[in-house]
Amino acid sequence: MNPIDPVAEAMIPDITHWLSVTQAARYLGVTNTSVLAAIAYEHLRAMKTPLGLLVDPVTVEQLDRRRRPERYEPAAEVVV
Repeated sequence: MNPIDPVAEAMIPDITHWLSVTQAARYLGVTNTSVLAAIAYEHLRAMKTPLGLLVDPVTVEQLDRRRRPERYEPAAEVVV
């Protein structure tokens, strides 16, 4: 018999690709302190683990898209 409740197990996020605070800071081009502030203000989703604080990469990209939309816009077509 499986001791883990399947409903509870489904609610546990897969954190295998989540980022450390330092990795998130490098991606965003900010300091670790800024990432921690973004977590505190709930702009980034994070989870405490035995490995330390891990940050959801989906929320990191969403924040980056809001901060620097030009990185994600398609290049303008050049007509000659």
